[in-house]
Amino acid sequence: LAFGFTAGCSDSPVAQAAPGDGLQASSASFSALPAPPPAAIRGIDDLLTRWSDSWNSMDGMAYGSHYAEDADFVNPLGGILSGSAAIGATHVFLFNGPFNGSRSSYQIRRMVALTGNLAIVDLNVSLSGFAFLPPGLSASPDGVVRTRGRLVVGTVHGEWKILAQQYTSFLGHF
Repeated sequence: LAFGFTAGCSDSPVAQAAPGDGLQASSASFSALPAPPPAAIRGIDDLLTRWSDSWNSMDGMAYGSHYAEDADFVNPLGGILSGSAAIGATHVFLFNGPFNGSRSSYQIRRMVALTGNLAIVDLNVSLSGFAFLPPGLSASPDGVVRTRGRLVVGTVHGEWKILAQQYTSFLGHF
């Protein structure tokens, strides 16, 4: 697994106000937002390690267990799964079908603390070694499926969980 932690991002504004939308214009960049505290970073790193290990061991139910009971999962094709049970069951199917034998790796591009126990984690995710791809999902010429992922993670009953996730396909190289 590749780890690369950065708390900063770009010079683009966090929010731009449109007339009447109630937002205040901001010139603050994401780099001005705080990184999670060290204990949260350790908890998030542990969550992501276990999450990735469950994929690479082809354990769909364990994979789903890293999501909150009411989590939303948006796949690279725009499909939505709701809840850890549905995410786990779908991954049991995927690990016995198109993603059988696959390996997933990720790199953390950015972590931003929303509170001490709530954060956004942006990832670069690579998938290789799959049996075949579901219709609509494409691999780069080198045979790797790359996605950009955004996770909202937080503590649920004292344990770090994925609360929401969205993937976007990316055909380039990270």
